[in-house]
Parts: sequence; C-alpha cells; structure tokens
Amino acid sequence: MDAKIKISDGFNKSFSLVNEALGTFLLIGVILFGIELVAVPFGFIPIFGVLVAMCIGLLVMPALYCGVIDVVLQSIDKGKKVEAGDIFRGFDYIGGAVLITIVVGFFVVIAMLPGAIFIVPGILVIVNDDAVAMGVILIVLGSLIAAFCAIIVAAMYVFAYVALVDKKCSFWEAMEISRRLAQNKFWAALGTYLIMELMELIGAMFCGIGVIYTVPLSYCFLASVYRTAVPAAKPKKTVKRSTTKK
Repeated sequence: MDAKIKISDGFNKSFSLVNEALGTFLLIGVILFGIELVAVPFGFIPIFGVLVAMCIGLLVMPALYCGVIDVVLQSIDKGKKVEAGDIFRGFDYIGGAVLITIVVGFFVVIAMLPGAIFIVPGILVIVNDDAVAMGVILIVLGSLIAAFCAIIVAAMYVFAYVALVDKKCSFWEAMEISRRLAQNKFWAALGTYLIMELMELIGAMFCGIGVIYTVPLSYCFLASVYRTAVPAAKPKKTVKRSTTKK
C-alpha cells in the first residue's frame, strides 16, 4: 500500500471540523464520558462491577468510537452535518470493533512479554532482599521494554477502527489494512498514535473533564489522518439499460 500519511493535514482538518461544530462534538464527548461513568457505581459490587466495566469497555465503547469515526468520515467525504446521535451508527460495526479490540489487545500483551523477562527476576530479587537496587533497575528496564513493544504494536493497528468503518470489511481485513499502511509509513503511524494518546492524556489532566473535548478530537484526528492516505471510494456509476422495444 503505497500511501502517504500527512499528519499535519489531518491535524489541521480535525481541529477545523471540531471547532466548526464545537457544541456537537462536546455533546459527543459528554455521551462518551457519561457512558464510561456508568460503570463507576457498580465498581463497589466486586464481580458484577467487573462484568459491567468489561461490557462497556469491550462492547459499547469500541462501537461508539467507530460511530465517531463514521460521523467524521461522512463530514469529510460528503460534507454531511455532524449530529451527535449519529455516533450510535457505530453499533453497525460492533462485531468487528469488538474483535479488533480483543485481538489487538492480545497482540499488545504478547508484545509485552519480553519485558517480563526482566520484571519477574527484579521482583524476586526485591522480595528475597538480595539486592534491592538491582531489582529496581530490572523492573524499570523491563517496564520500558514492555511499554516500547506495546506502543509499536498499537501503532501498527492504529487505523483498524477507521478501516473497518471506511471499507465495511471484516475485522481481520481492517487490521491488515492498518498494518500495511503503518508498515509502509511506520513513523507517521507511530506519530499518529502518540499524538492521539497525548491528546487524551492532556484531557485527563484537567480533572478528567477535558476528555469531553480531547477524546472526540483524537478520533476526529485519527480519521482525518487516515483519509489523507486512503482516499474515499468513488461511487459506482449505474449503467442504464436500454428499454427499446424490438
């Protein structure tokens, strides 16, 4: 896939889209934030709370993120007005979104295993009181390796949700589109992923309320960057059949 990812163009486009329909995007952020908060009261019920959190994290939120992406792509491609309620169209992609979340999460966990080679011995050293300083060094080194490997894998599949919505394909095809795109332009894909994470981190720093703005912005940014590399499919021309009588 010979495509050029233009982060700066996507960045400018995303801010333009969000600021043009700021009230709507803030409402989208409130919906996303509010649904995530639903799990908080149930957290005091040990097993049920975990099940509710898993249901929201693995089923509801991936679908809504796809909904935000769908809204953004519709706006970019067709100039359609952004409507907050349209994010619920993301449930059309819930099957693929859930599978992408699970499989990518599994890949990330596998990628972090090399870090465990250092972390586990470090913990054992500290527990046995043999050499605390050495144990801390091993844990820090292992944590850095694990984080580095996890970021690399996450960056490879950063465009999976967008490809799923754009191409309306299977979850694996969407992951492969993202992988090929990221493999071809790795540093741009890595930059896209890190900027997304930075946006959400900045939002979380403002007592968590900032995510109302930064989470919709981050997915708007993701979809906008993707569209700089993968142009929208052209509508198929319908061929009119002649109805001349013999």
